[in-house]
Amino acid sequence: MVNKAGKRFVNELNTRKIVSSAITGLNEDGAYLVFDSGVRAHFAAVEFYDHIGLVKEGSTLADLAKEIDVDPENLAATVDEWNKAVENHKDKEFGRTTGMDRELNLGPYYAIHIHPAIHYTMGGIHINTETQVLDTNGNVIKGLYAAGEVSGGLHGNNRIGGNSVAETVIFGRQAGIQMAKYAREHK
Repeated sequence: MVNKAGKRFVNELNTRKIVSSAITGLNEDGAYLVFDSGVRAHFAAVEFYDHIGLVKEGSTLADLAKEIDVDPENLAATVDEWNKAVENHKDKEFGRTTGMDRELNLGPYYAIHIHPAIHYTMGGIHINTETQVLDTNGNVIKGLYAAGEVSGGLHGNNRIGGNSVAETVIFGRQAGIQMAKYAREHK
């Protein structure tokens, strides 16, 4: 991931909270995720992003830099540093230790503009394991249940990517079970 200067600015695989804050802190209306043909061949999702017009392309890094309006010398140096980090299995600058198995050296090169957006709510209504809503003193509010993003406390102040669907399905099912049980008991 690079900024307008064509330089990395964060460990790309850090938590969403840290990466989003770093992108927002650039005050550059986002950043660019840069990759090569080798990476593209391993991630089918890129085809969807390309189909909807989000992927920029350059036959060389210099061409890509021009396409996305970043400094070409810095971009080339950044990719060179990345390739050395992959080769040495050590990201000295940002301490990244995973997802470092592919050098970026096979043109054409690609970039996708990224910008943090709010798409998930952290926190909210407190619930117990039976999805019953708790008041501010931790007491059950009889007959009130919650599931999904509205219910807080499962992930703390950050979540692992991909967990929102499981949270919604599991706690939605649990809330349904508990509501049916409550309704049968309070006819």
